[in-house]
Formats: sequence, C-alpha cells, structure tokens
Amino acid sequence: MQKQRSCVVIGLTANTGRFPQAETGGFSVGCGAIETLLKQLAVEVGPSGVRVVCLRTGATPENPVLQEVYQRLAEVRGTTKEAVERAEAEHTAMKRSPRMAEVANAAVLVASDYASAITVTPVNASCGGLVD
Repeated sequence: MQKQRSCVVIGLTANTGRFPQAETGGFSVGCGAIETLLKQLAVEVGPSGVRVVCLRTGATPENPVLQEVYQRLAEVRGTTKEAVERAEAEHTAMKRSPRMAEVANAAVLVASDYASAITVTPVNASCGGLVD
C-alpha cells in the first residue's frame, strides 16, 4: 500500500465504539479499540498516501448475528424480536436502522476519490443513531 502511495483502509465499527451502552458487553470495548487502532494506523501511513477511515454504523437488521442478539434481548425483556428491532430504530434521527446496502454504499464513497481528503476519522453511517 505504501509503495503505490494510494490506498484506503476501511474499518467497520458500531456506535457503541464511541458511546458504550448497556447490554453490549465487550462489543463496545472492541469497537472502541478498533477505532483507536485505525486512528493510529492513519497517522502512521498517512504520509505515504494511504487513507484510513472507520465506517461507524448502527444496527443493520439483516445481520444474522444481530438477529440473534435481538432474539436474546427479546427473551430477557419479555417481548418480541421485532419489538426490539423497532425500539433500536426509534433511537435514530431517521427513525430507522441502516440497511447493509447503505453501509456498502458509504464504504464505496469513502474509498472513492470523492472522499480523497477523508482520513483519521469515523464516518457516521448510522441513520443518526449517533449524533456527532
């Protein structure tokens, strides 16, 4: 990457990397660690023309792991998986969760030359689940 003096490294984390929340356990810690690692990497390789961007998303409902988490939360809370999913979406500015296709589109954007000045920062693709 450094030899070609042009590359984009994209990491993926969740809102809990910035603001931990209950019932996320070590996931918040992991996301925070990844974000810090990406920032450090960005300042190390930036002079060589390599950009490093963290794509921070909200809960993407199509994610099978998240579906399992929603199911377990529903059981603990005495409700349905769908109710947990709706409640999660209500916490966003857009009152919906980002879809995987939208996250992929954001990744394409930050990897493109249109975002050539973006590095060392998380890009928020959470439908406003996190207000920066």
